[in-house]
Amino acid sequence: MSSLQVGVSDLVNLRYINLSYSNLMGNTPSTISHLSKLVSLDLITNDMELNPFTWKKPILNATNLRELYLDSVNMSSIRENSLSMINNLSSSLVSLSLSYTGMQGNLSSDILSLPNLQKLNLFDNYDLSGQLPKFNWSTPLRYLDLSYITFSGEIPYSIGHLKSLTHLNLRACNFNGMVPPSLWNLTQLTFLNLVANNFEGKISSSLSKLTKLTFLNLGASSFPCLSNLSLSITSLFLTSRFLFSLLRYVPRMNMMLMVTMNTFADDIVIVTVDIRGIWMIKFLILDQISAVLEKQHYCPRNRYNL
Repeated sequence: MSSLQVGVSDLVNLRYINLSYSNLMGNTPSTISHLSKLVSLDLITNDMELNPFTWKKPILNATNLRELYLDSVNMSSIRENSLSMINNLSSSLVSLSLSYTGMQGNLSSDILSLPNLQKLNLFDNYDLSGQLPKFNWSTPLRYLDLSYITFSGEIPYSIGHLKSLTHLNLRACNFNGMVPPSLWNLTQLTFLNLVANNFEGKISSSLSKLTKLTFLNLGASSFPCLSNLSLSITSLFLTSRFLFSLLRYVPRMNMMLMVTMNTFADDIVIVTVDIRGIWMIKFLILDQISAVLEKQHYCPRNRYNL
């Protein structure tokens, strides 16, 4: 299929459209706005373009829309005035995913505060900027990915009000200052990525309150509390210069460490798994690290599984 046929508008009772990964090309037809009963629209990963006119019409007419997935659809002509029209769906929208769309301009904080929104994915829109809500940010959000959007200043204390949040990705968002202590109150988090920002100071020992974490990436932050990390963690990402600060906690962490080098970035990936309290450490990187461990008696050489 090379294009989305205009005739789809004749299906006036249609409620769900899922044409993801369908190799569609060309402009999204404006007649899709005739589907006023539409509840879910998924056009993910198609070589399509969405212009401001086509964007506005379904937003205004499909007032029951709960799910909108347009990842990788070209929305580079959509500016902030048009993007803010998403507020018209404030009473219905539950899931919004617009990653890799090339959107530009300022992201309205109102979109982050939609009262029923549970998933918001705006990953990898480099030309989008904005600020997180500083007040009254209490929504049912469970999934929030704003990575590679340009923000400024500190993460506001209000982020601690997102009590349902399980996935938080703020990678490369240009935040600075201290990580707010309210962040450690998000005890439902299973995924947390704060790497590639400009934070100051050390990560609080309150990190250990996040007992459901299975993925943690703090990059070049300091780690005063690694000995308290939950055994549920399966992935830790550190830059190489912080590996040695981790190793001194190894005897107190009842888990297996597998250390590998990420060839695409200057990160060392540490995958942790609890294996009946038996210590086995695989080192696939510098001999220097093995030597340090041997000197500290963390792991005898005959346990290496190279």
